[in-house]
Amino acid sequence: MNEYPNQYQEYQPINFQSPVAQPYYVIIKGSSSIEQTMELKLLRKGTFEIGLEGEGFATNVITVMDVWYPGEILSYNDKVYFSFDVTAGESYEIFWSDKIFDSNLTADIKVSCQNDRFEEVFFTDVDDGYNTPKVITPDYTGVAILQIETRGSSDLHEGTFQLGIRQP
Repeated sequence: MNEYPNQYQEYQPINFQSPVAQPYYVIIKGSSSIEQTMELKLLRKGTFEIGLEGEGFATNVITVMDVWYPGEILSYNDKVYFSFDVTAGESYEIFWSDKIFDSNLTADIKVSCQNDRFEEVFFTDVDDGYNTPKVITPDYTGVAILQIETRGSSDLHEGTFQLGIRQP
């Protein structure tokens, strides 16, 4: 596996020489220990350019408990991510609001939560975090990731939402 530590800069493409046509994997590492794996299916030999763009998880960091954090999902095809620090053995209550519970908000969302290595899933595709907040108790100290998606596959579900974390 080729690694390019500290060589990738925002919007700078990575050039890759494919000796054979086969699936390759790209591991994307972000702040903290956040890591995401993407599979690239190369159907022919040759040189390929991989360009990764985005703001990453760090721009959506929840740092204060018991506060509503605003969010926006621009397309029903998008996913929005928030992260927050967790301590092993401590519980965290995750709550959110969308247009179902607040007429000032425009999105209809579902939320999933996993650890920062995307290996341990706490909950997936939950659509009611206002009346029924989700509680997680991680067995590690690090970062938890919230993934926000629209509940439906149409433009009627995109828009604004709010979420927050508190310790019960």
